[in-house]
Amino acid sequence: MNDPEQEDVEKRRYHRQQWWNGIQSFLIVAALAMVIAELVLAVQSRGLAQRAFSIANTANGTAAEADGNANEALQYTSQVQNITGQVSQLNTEVNGQGEELRNLTRNFNGLQSMLRDLESAIASATESSPAPFPTESDSGSGSGFGTGSGSSSSGGGYRSGGGLVPKALPGWAIVATIVFSLQ
Repeated sequence: MNDPEQEDVEKRRYHRQQWWNGIQSFLIVAALAMVIAELVLAVQSRGLAQRAFSIANTANGTAAEADGNANEALQYTSQVQNITGQVSQLNTEVNGQGEELRNLTRNFNGLQSMLRDLESAIASATESSPAPFPTESDSGSGSGFGTGSGSSSSGGGYRSGGGLVPKALPGWAIVATIVFSLQ
């Protein structure tokens, strides 16, 4: 019936078929493994891409915030420079007013000197002893203006010495008269 050769051929076919089925199964499993691996990599890549996108968004937000902070700092710097300029201008004006005050003080001191000279001249012209206008050291007020009271002891409103020269006029009146006459 069965011939040993025929059985041998059948066995070989069977073994080949088994071997071929094993290779096919292996190739199918390998192909599926590769597809699964590619899917996993794609999913991981997508996750990484999403993470990278999130990091990029965060970096963009940080850059925008830094840009806003830089603009704000620039505005503060501009405001500080503006204030510095205003303070410098104010300092210049204060220095100018200080110089004007020094000039006024010099002019006032010159007027006081002229008044003393004028009174001395009037006193010598009337042959009476001079009754000087109060000075800063006499009045203690530091203003240099007199009160208008003379230094004579007579109560008649005129200086002693016989002339019709009234008691010392207030310093402001004499200064006003001189300034008015100079204009």
